[in-house]
Amino acid sequence: CRYQRLCPSMIERGLWGKGDDKRLLRALVAGGWEGEWQVPWAELVPTRTADACRRRWHMMKCTIKKW
Repeated sequence: CRYQRLCPSMIERGLWGKGDDKRLLRALVAGGWEGEWQVPWAELVPTRTADACRRRWHMMKCTIKKW
């Protein structure tokens, strides 16, 4: 499962759930921003900080092929 490879320790401790990943990805796709510098990270996932969203996105890009 690709999800387990993203960061198993975060999943086990409940720091980031599958629902949060889906919310993050949906918000990024719906936003239509030209680049990461335009993304309002703090607004993407209500329960996460801007820093947490940005870090998670960078983790996902490194793990998922053809992001």
